[in-house]
Amino acid sequence: MHWLCRLVAVLVAATAVLLSVRFANNVSGDGPIESRLQSTHRSGLFPSSFVDGGGTNISRVLSKNTVTPQRRPDVTAIVLNWSRLDNVVRIASLLCGESLFDTVAQVFIWNNSPEELTYETFASTGCSKAKLRLHNSPRNLYFYARFLACTQAKTPFCFFQDDDYLVLPQIIQTLGHRVAESPQTAIHLLPAQQLFHHSQQPNTEIWFDHGIELGGGQPFTVGQEGNERNLLHIRKACAYLDQLVLGTYGTSHPGTAVEALPFVQATTDVGQWFINRSPCLDSLCLLETNIHLLGDVIPRGQVAIDLIAHEVQYIRMMDKEGVLNYTSHSLSRAVDGVPATAFRSSSLARRGEYVMLDSFSPVDAVLELVFLTPRNNEKILQKCIFQSSLDGDDWLSSPHRLMCRNTSMTTSTLLRNRLFADALVECSVQVADGRARYFKALLKSDVSVAWAISEIWLREISQY
Repeated sequence: MHWLCRLVAVLVAATAVLLSVRFANNVSGDGPIESRLQSTHRSGLFPSSFVDGGGTNISRVLSKNTVTPQRRPDVTAIVLNWSRLDNVVRIASLLCGESLFDTVAQVFIWNNSPEELTYETFASTGCSKAKLRLHNSPRNLYFYARFLACTQAKTPFCFFQDDDYLVLPQIIQTLGHRVAESPQTAIHLLPAQQLFHHSQQPNTEIWFDHGIELGGGQPFTVGQEGNERNLLHIRKACAYLDQLVLGTYGTSHPGTAVEALPFVQATTDVGQWFINRSPCLDSLCLLETNIHLLGDVIPRGQVAIDLIAHEVQYIRMMDKEGVLNYTSHSLSRAVDGVPATAFRSSSLARRGEYVMLDSFSPVDAVLELVFLTPRNNEKILQKCIFQSSLDGDDWLSSPHRLMCRNTSMTTSTLLRNRLFADALVECSVQVADGRARYFKALLKSDVSVAWAISEIWLREISQY
């Protein structure tokens, strides 16, 4: 039996978390940022080719054969205020924006600061009083306030948003679509630097975000002292979880506890531990892979407090170059629309590994799965089978051949503290001729090359 403590902990390092209210009740800038905020979030967006100087960034056009899934707003967005009020006002403006009308039902600002907030504070946000809820806490309840706020939500889902980090509307929409399909799942959306410390945690989905930091104010976690304070909070939470579970059900009957509280047990499917995901930056899609990003070690424990010691040992075992690759070439680099960046695995490609795009709704069109990748990765793609599926269970393998063409694009590789430029090729294969939602490249044999993907996307063949 293996216990998960981080969901009961105050999630002190979390950037954004989306989870079901039922689950929560059970566990009682500037410049480039603004340009990204202006992008429209629609499903079924297909970029043009990079062959023959197709541009330095992905340009997207809407497929006429795409049906955008309709949603009713079912998320309460929760933001804690302490010392970054300007950031909180900016985040509230985004959460109340038109692009999230079908996702966010209420914005809940929990004020831990002694300086009282009023609706006039948020007059510039465009938030109506019906949508914006303010709570001035009589004392600082730290991150525990997130869960208290969530227990008061009238929606089925809660979205926890840090005040020093910006999550784009299209990413929040993708989170909303995903959690609505898996309401018992909590999703942690984090930049690669924080994901390193949260990797391989069971019973949650780990998503790589695209990393838009706001900074400002006085952070709760500063340097080694802050990290140690965080660890102290997490240890207390783990001990509290052990006390609740083992005190209620007894140490001699762990099976009873698991049946009563299944969310504290790790999945028995080891393969699930290594699945990572990243939302596409400019369209409604999700990239998923089972490539082992930080080795094969699985931290285990009989009780929650064991996981702290295992995590410390796990971090000490990590190869420094592998960690640098993990943070510099994270999964989100493959769906950020910027060819100069790339996702790179730390180990050689192995049989059974896959990359998959989920478009969240069926696309009734003739589609290609397209990769912008260094030339040596042709070896990997040539050993893959390419599949499509409507439901994620029944897969249809493509009979078509992979075609690769040269481009004028390059990407940078950080190796031993030096940057190397790799020429890129564009490889594509027809994967669907009709309705499909999921699109996968599955590796059928080991290859002595590490995965490297600058961009992966869907393209409608009829555009040419």
